[in-house]
Amino acid sequence: MFNITDEAKVYVADLFAQQDEKDLGLKVDIEKAGTPAATVTFNFCFPKDLSKTYQTFEFDGFNAYIDECNFDYLKDSEVALKEEGSGKKLTITAPNAKGEVPKDDAPLAERIKYVIAA
Repeated sequence: MFNITDEAKVYVADLFAQQDEKDLGLKVDIEKAGTPAATVTFNFCFPKDLSKTYQTFEFDGFNAYIDECNFDYLKDSEVALKEEGSGKKLTITAPNAKGEVPKDDAPLAERIKYVIAA
């Protein structure tokens, strides 16, 4: 469902080691999931602050938390570490985050809703 490259895992684990906070985790969310404006976000979080719909994914050095409602949108996604200038940054490829464009024969209301969300 959700893949993190080995290089990205090491990078994220190092970020957590620098925070010196017990139980700190990585919350992976999608703003405006299923719309053309969908954006995947990464934030530090404490598990106690998350709703029960978040599932835990354990990695060496950190845990990631993803809301069950976002599972389909994160299917086949990959987090990688990219070099940018003199630094590095996490990137995500999430081919399902924006959902599917309504077909030409979809109800008019569905097509309008999709366009407005853009």
